[in-house]
Amino acid sequence: MLLNREDTAALVRRYFDFAVPVDRFLHRPTIEHWFDEFYETRGVMRDRDAAAAQTAVLFMIFAIAQEHKVPKLSSVDAHTSGRYFRAANQQLSREGGPVRLASIQARLCQCLWLLSQSRINHCWSLFGTVSRLIFALGLHRYRHACTSTMTQVEIECRRRTFWSAYSLDNYLSTALGRPRTFNDKDIDQQFPSCVDDQDIPPGTDPLTFPADRGLSTMFGPISYAKLSQILSGVLSDI
Repeated sequence: MLLNREDTAALVRRYFDFAVPVDRFLHRPTIEHWFDEFYETRGVMRDRDAAAAQTAVLFMIFAIAQEHKVPKLSSVDAHTSGRYFRAANQQLSREGGPVRLASIQARLCQCLWLLSQSRINHCWSLFGTVSRLIFALGLHRYRHACTSTMTQVEIECRRRTFWSAYSLDNYLSTALGRPRTFNDKDIDQQFPSCVDDQDIPPGTDPLTFPADRGLSTMFGPISYAKLSQILSGVLSDI
């Protein structure tokens, strides 16, 4: 695939500015860094172990954003979106080593893309893999995301990824009438902080909440997760 940098840069902007109002589990400065590295290394990436997962995330951003282009998608654009999805699949099939957050995020993006294609059963099947990887990495537990070795970006991305997956789990259960994967009794993970991406410090410094900013874009995703908790109780009772 010959990827024009200007076109794909526009897709990255479209993804963050429009495509994901409540599923904001990707950190924009991190993605922009991976995007620059992708073109500087001609797709090889500097961290060879994490390269497949990082590249898969980028391809899925392209695929989802392609679905939200204006004007409405042509048949050529729809085919391109599918090619990005298959390219991400190819990258994920090359993965090796331990479970990485980026590989979970890439597959979670794939679930969202499949929903946009009305392929809900395929989404449900893939979500089974996502949920097991989440358990393996301990994203559902607070104690796994509060170590001194983690940066604030890592901590926030782990929280965001889990709660987005939790909300999707409840949605799929409601839509398909099938049991949920996550059990509320197993979860003690905190909600993400209500702070924008650019306000998260890159190191281990504590978060600060700028007083001169308006409502954070994370207010929507956090509220969505809280509503999903209510839905979870309804599903448990009914």
